[in-house]
Amino acid sequence: MTTRTKQRLDSDLIRLKNRLSEVLLEMGDAAKNNPDLRENFAYMESERDSEYIKGRIMEIREKIAFSKIINPVLGTKKIKIGSKVTIKFLKTGEKVTYTILGEEDALTKPGEWLNYKSRLGQVLLDRLEEELEFNDSKIKVLKIH
Repeated sequence: MTTRTKQRLDSDLIRLKNRLSEVLLEMGDAAKNNPDLRENFAYMESERDSEYIKGRIMEIREKIAFSKIINPVLGTKKIKIGSKVTIKFLKTGEKVTYTILGEEDALTKPGEWLNYKSRLGQVLLDRLEEELEFNDSKIKVLKIH
């Protein structure tokens, strides 16, 4: 992932931890107001929210723990993760430039950053400036920046 995406995930993690604290306080207040938790809707709703938030926190921590920072790849003849590539869809003539990155990065700038796990990303990885088949059509790699 890019440094920018890691910073976004770190911010999300802080926001979620703060929200979890708020939800746990809400649970405590709900339990005080109605000690019969089996019929305490506010408590059950807060508990459900806290479980969701805990899950998201674990998911983000895992993504951060197993990720590595991707730096732009320069001077390579093959498309790699971190490469910027210009392609042309031969059927339509449309030219597009993408940077090949991970899932979280691709969500940050859709249309500019391409997930290497996507169908197009898989077709492009480890290729040279050449014509390729994609979705019953042809594309041409014009430039690997």
